[in-house]
Amino acid sequence: MPAEPTATPAPVQPTATPAPTATPTPTATPGITATAKASTIYTKGKTSTTITVEKTGVTGKAKFTSSNKKVATVTSKGVVKAKKAGKTTITVKVGNYTKKVVIQVKKPSLKLAKSSATIKKGKTVKIKATATPSGKVTYKSSNKKVATVTAKGVVKGKKKGTATITVTSNGVSKKFKVKVK
Repeated sequence: MPAEPTATPAPVQPTATPAPTATPTPTATPGITATAKASTIYTKGKTSTTITVEKTGVTGKAKFTSSNKKVATVTSKGVVKAKKAGKTTITVKVGNYTKKVVIQVKKPSLKLAKSSATIKKGKTVKIKATATPSGKVTYKSSNKKVATVTAKGVVKGKKKGTATITVTSNGVSKKFKVKVK
């Protein structure tokens, strides 16, 4: 019996490694963002804020304008300064790109937890005051022979009578009446 011919295997061809394709780097859409350090400022106390501008693919200097200069003005560097209570829109423009930031201007306020107290001679009471915006609070007695007050608002009764403690912050004052028994 004749031998059957055997098939010779074809030589193995190495498979080609595909060339890596470059991944395109995403390009950011050109534009600007504008944000205020604080969206509320006050006519006394914290009277200014700064607008920060970030540019993406945009060149040029930012220009700032206030929609209501009677409420707040804005400098060429983006510093907004309060004038009177109200609302204004600061427009930021860089080239053809524009963003708007709303700024609220408020009058400062001062609130006392109580408006009066009765204490005995030698005793104390603390005046609880809340100032908006937060700031230094001062206290002054109308009659130091009847009642004294510390820089922290602690009132001490000295002798029988009445005294008024004037509490002040950011140009706003409130009265606290003290009766000493």
